[in-house]
Order: sequence, then structure tokens, then C-alpha cells
Amino acid sequence: QHTNRFTLTQSTYESIESSAPVQQRLHNLHSLVYPSQYSIKRDLGERYAKMGIVSTAAELFLELELYNDAIECYRIAGKQTLATELVQKRLDKGDKTPRMYAALGDLTGEIHYYETALELSNGKYSAAYVSLGSHYLANKPSSAAASGTEGKETEATKPTPNDKKALTDPSHHLRLACYNFHKAVECKHLLPEIWFKLGVIHMRLSEWDEALFAFSEVVQQEPEEADAWANVAAIHMRKLRPEMAYPALNESLKRRRSNWRVWQSKLYTCIDLRKYDEAVQACQTLLEFRNKKNQSEKVPPLEEKCVRGIVGGSLSDLDDALRVCFDVSAEAAKCSSTDKAEDQKDDIISVTDSAEDKNQRSKAALDSAKRTIERVNGLLKQLSSSRGSSASDTIWLLETIIYFHQRIGKPKSVILEDYMKLHRTLQAVNGWEKDLDLVKKVCDVALEISDLHMHTVTADHDGSNSVENSSNRESLIKCRYLLNRLVSKIATGYVDDQSGPEEVQVLKTKMGEVQRMIDGDSTIR
Repeated sequence: QHTNRFTLTQSTYESIESSAPVQQRLHNLHSLVYPSQYSIKRDLGERYAKMGIVSTAAELFLELELYNDAIECYRIAGKQTLATELVQKRLDKGDKTPRMYAALGDLTGEIHYYETALELSNGKYSAAYVSLGSHYLANKPSSAAASGTEGKETEATKPTPNDKKALTDPSHHLRLACYNFHKAVECKHLLPEIWFKLGVIHMRLSEWDEALFAFSEVVQQEPEEADAWANVAAIHMRKLRPEMAYPALNESLKRRRSNWRVWQSKLYTCIDLRKYDEAVQACQTLLEFRNKKNQSEKVPPLEEKCVRGIVGGSLSDLDDALRVCFDVSAEAAKCSSTDKAEDQKDDIISVTDSAEDKNQRSKAALDSAKRTIERVNGLLKQLSSSRGSSASDTIWLLETIIYFHQRIGKPKSVILEDYMKLHRTLQAVNGWEKDLDLVKKVCDVALEISDLHMHTVTADHDGSNSVENSSNRESLIKCRYLLNRLVSKIATGYVDDQSGPEEVQVLKTKMGEVQRMIDGDSTIR
């Protein structure tokens, strides 16, 4: 809100007029802590360089005789010729420093300049080791022959001690890079980007303990580095230590939740640790990524083994919780009905309290298992409603849904509808009648559908009215038609073999049972 009142930092015109005169204030000008012109220009050049205005920054650095920074700006700007000329000019004037030789090596790509820089610094210039490591990491060691160092081991090119490899070894350049990066962090420990490269190299060399140490250094120096946390988790997963991979994955997802690979790793880890609620969350996140991300990112579909593992594990936990709850309830009832002597009342009270605690814990575990089942049910609904799935993915998904619905006690009508969806999906596969595995699967599904129809009719036989009898008759007729059409369809794929697969005979037998129920039960007619 605006006001006409002055703040503590504002002054009136009268207060300015009544202040000390200019000539008196100029006497104290030297007491003000203003930065020097040199510092202001250097700060301006650094700001230009960070903004990408490197050519202007290079001019400012040249004016201030900051040649190393000017060379770096020229190199970033792609003005290699100007940078090389500046380096050569400084070397001719006697400015033979390790940094100048390392800069010349970066410009020319010749490793003997790095070796010269290391000789001048007595092996203490970490940037030369970093440049050498990057050179070997990006290129095969064929450049050693071009520089005249082939066949001789210098301090900068020898591989890791106790692990010498011939130059023909494909991993030799990785070991050379690894050696130089290790020397760099020995000279200057706080180099998280070099520790990260070391971790990557050790992973490529299958040296998992060394890689874990390197990435651990990264997360200690840069806790916000999400990729380093993810690599720590990947190494623990490789070493079959999911309980140690789990917290690393959580740390990675705190920093960046948009990496679908980390979510996939968390899915695997949560299944191993039986954390099915978080596994369902990971599945739902992956489905969202698959629907939102571009096709170029190639987010994979959920794997069958993961979904089946979540469904089977959650149902197993529910069974265990129900069994424990039943056992605790029985134990509590037994304790409460036991007749004890008067002097044992205190023991009875303590036993009853312990039983009540167990009962509460068992009920809490059962409620948690039921909530997990609800989440799994929601995941299966989300998977069944997602589009773009192949026929093979739809088949195993429907099989999983049927198994899940049977285990949690869904009505027979719901299970019958699931089986009909599976039956239609199987028959949508081209050439299924000539594939013995698919034929067997289709026949098994048809038999399950027939048993459900027959069970429904048998359950409704007693006490059913005429309307229900008519509906049961139509249901059995549809079942007979389905079996008859299926037998004819399979027969077309086996023209030469009149008998066909043995599953056909089973279908004919079942079709006869259905026909006898239609013809033999007077209440259905």
C-alpha cells in the first residue's frame, strides 16, 4: 500500500541540503570500499563467459593479461587458430608454465604437451592428468604411435599398477584413462566430475567395488547428483544387495523424478524387498511416462514377470496376514476361556494384554495387506484400459487378472466375463489354429468357460423360477455353440489329420455333457 511517509532509508530534500559539503566528503573518498577497475573488468569478463559471450570475454581477459582465461574463451568459441597463436606467443616470451603446455595439448591433441606440463609441475598438475584421461577415454591409444611414445611407459601413460595390458587389448585405453584420472584425484581430491568418470570406467571394466567407491565419493562431494545415486543403486543391484540399493534409489528420485530407468530399477528392488505398495506406485509412474514421453525415449512396457510378481506377492501377504490374524484370535479366545486359580490372576491379565497387542498388530497387518490388494486391483484396471498393447501382452495380462479375481473371491459372472475376453483375444491371433500351444490354451479357456456355465446352471437349479430357467437354457446353448464352433475352427487347421489334436476330443466330450444338461433336465427346457 502506498504512503507518503518516509522509510529509514529515505531522506528529505532538506536533509540532503544540510549534509556536509562536497569538498569535505571528497576528503574521505578513499575510505569507501569500492572494487578496483581491474576487479570490475575481471568480474565482467567472467560473467560474459558464463553467459556464452566468450569472444567479448576473451578481449577483456587479454586487456587484463589473463592469458589462460583468454585461451579458454577462444577455444570454446572455436577460434583454435587464435588460441594456438596466443599460446605460442606466450611460450616464446618464456611463459613456459604447466597450464600453457596443457592448453596447447588441448588445442593440438598431442599428448606429449601434457607430459611436458607434468614434468614442469613434478606430477602435481591435476588438469594435465584430467586432459590425458579424457584423451584416452575418447580415443583409442593409437595416437601414442603418432606422438612417438609407443612402446615406452611414461608416468602419464602407464596403466594401472599390477594390471598391465597389451596395446591390442580393447580395454587398454580405458585403463590408461583410469590411471590418469586416479592421478588427477590424488593431486586434487575434490573433483566430483572426475570421480564420476572413474565410476563409469570401472563399471565398463566390471570392477564393481572400485566403481562403488568412486560414485560414493561423488555423492559425498555433490549430494544433489541424481545420476551418481542411481549408479550406486545399480551396483548394489548387480551385487544382489536390494536392501542397500533401495535408499540410493530413493535419494536419486528425490533429486530427479523424471528418469524412467530409475523408476524401473526401483520396481525391481521393491519386488525383491516385498514392498508391493511402492512397486505399484513405480508401475503407475512408468505407465504415465509411457503415455506422456515421446516415442524416441522408448519407455518399455511393464514386464510380465513384474506384474505377476506383484500380484502373487500381494496375495501371499494377504494369506499370511489372514492366517496370523486367525491364529491370534484363536489364542486370545483360548486364554480368555481358561479357568485359573485366584493366585494366578496377574498372570492371566498379562497374558491377555499380550494377546490383545498381538491381535491389534495382526489386524493392522491385515488392513495393510487389504489396502495393497486394492492398489493392485487398480493397477490391473489401469493396465487393461491402456491402449496400444500387443496381443501377447493382452493375453498374459488377462490371465493374471483372472487369477487375481479368482483368489480374491470375485463373483463367477465377473470371472466368466474375464474368460470370454481372453477367449476372444486368443482367437484374434492370426493362425492360432495351427499353433499347438495356442490351440491348447484356447481349449483350456473354453473348458473353463463351459465349467462356469454348468456351475451357474447347477447352482441355480434348486428354487429357480421360469425366467431363470430360460436364462440358464440360453446360457448352455451359447456354451454348446461356442464349443461346436471351436471344434470346427480347429478342424480346418488339420485337414490331413482327421482326428486333430487330443484337445479336440476333450472339447467334444464337454460338448456332449452340455448337450445332456440341455436335453436331460426338465427344469431347464
